[in-house]
Amino acid sequence: MNTTKLERFKPFLFILLILLLFPSTVHADKGMIPLSDVSPYEPGQKAIVACNGEEEVLILSTDVSASKHSLILEVLPLPSKPEIEEGTTESFERMEKLIGERMRDVYGLRGLKEGAPDVEIIFHKRIGAHDLTVVKVRSYREFLKWIADFLKDKKIKHEVDSPRLRELISIYLEQGLNFFVFDLITVDPEPRSVKPLIYRFKSDSLYYPLEISSLASGNTKLSLFIITKDKLDSSSLEKVRLYPGLTPPFRVGEDELKKISPEVSRLFNGYAWLTSAHYIGPIQFLSGDLRIPIESKIEDRDIERWMPLVLAIFVVMFSCILACLLILLRLQRRIVELEERLRKGNQ
Repeated sequence: MNTTKLERFKPFLFILLILLLFPSTVHADKGMIPLSDVSPYEPGQKAIVACNGEEEVLILSTDVSASKHSLILEVLPLPSKPEIEEGTTESFERMEKLIGERMRDVYGLRGLKEGAPDVEIIFHKRIGAHDLTVVKVRSYREFLKWIADFLKDKKIKHEVDSPRLRELISIYLEQGLNFFVFDLITVDPEPRSVKPLIYRFKSDSLYYPLEISSLASGNTKLSLFIITKDKLDSSSLEKVRLYPGLTPPFRVGEDELKKISPEVSRLFNGYAWLTSAHYIGPIQFLSGDLRIPIESKIEDRDIERWMPLVLAIFVVMFSCILACLLILLRLQRRIVELEERLRKGNQ
C-alpha cells in the first residue's frame, strides 16, 4: 500500500486505537458481593494509579449492573488507612485527551494497634451514592463475623460467606493488607455510572488490587493509567496478565498532572511518566495483585526549587563569617597598637 492510500486510513486507525484503549464501560477493581439472589456483573474497569514511593493516589470510577434491582457491597483491600473523597469524571476525560494527543504524535496523525479490637471501624461516611466504611482487620474469623453483623445492621438478610471470599480474605491478611473499604451501592440491570472516588494512602509500592474482582462473574475490560516518577518496566505488568497499551510510556508535565488531578500532581514535583495498561477477558483469569516497588528519592524539582534559598543562606553565612574575621583583625590591630603605646609609655 502506498503512502497516499495509507494517509486515507489514518483517521480510521486513530478511531480504532481510541476504541481499543478506552472501553465504554467503567469499573474500579473492587470485589462485588451480591446482597440478594442476583448475579453481579463487572463489565469494565478504569483507574488512575499514581505512586511516588511514599504515597499512592487511586482515582476509581464505577459502572456496575446486576440481573435485577439489588444492593451490592463492593470490597477494596488496601495496604494502609486511606483518606477518601469524591472525585470527578474530568480526571478520566483529561486522561483520554492526553492519551489521544500522544497517539497523534506517535502514529503521525494530524487533525485529528496491640489490645485493639480484631476488627476496628476507622471511617464511615456517605459520599454521593457511596455508603463507605473502612475497617482495620486483625483476625480472619472475627472479620467474617463482622461482615455478617455489618449486613444485619444494614437490615440486609442475605448470606455472603463463600469459599472464595474466605480464601481472598485469608490471602490479603497474610500479605499484610489489613485495611478494607466497604462500599454499599444500589445497582440495576441497566449499567449506570457512579461518581469516582479518590483514595489516598501510604504505600512504598504501586498497588492495585486485581484478584478481589474474581468475586464477581463474567468478562471484564480493564484500563489502568499508571503515573510514576520513573519509566515503568512493562515486565512487571505482564506478570499479572496486564499488557502495555498501544501508546508507549511518555512524560507528562506538571501542568498536565494538575489538570488530571491536583491530588496526583502533589505526589510529583514536576514531570512524571504515564504508562497505560489493559486486560480484556474473564474475570476469573485475574490472579494476583499489581504491586511494584517504587524507590522514594529526592525529586529533581525539589533541588531546583530549594537551590535559590540554599544559595542565599550560604551567601549570608559566608558574609557573616567574613565580617567576623574582619572585626577580629581590626581588634587584633587595636590590641597591637595599645601594646605599642604602653611599651613606649613605660620607656
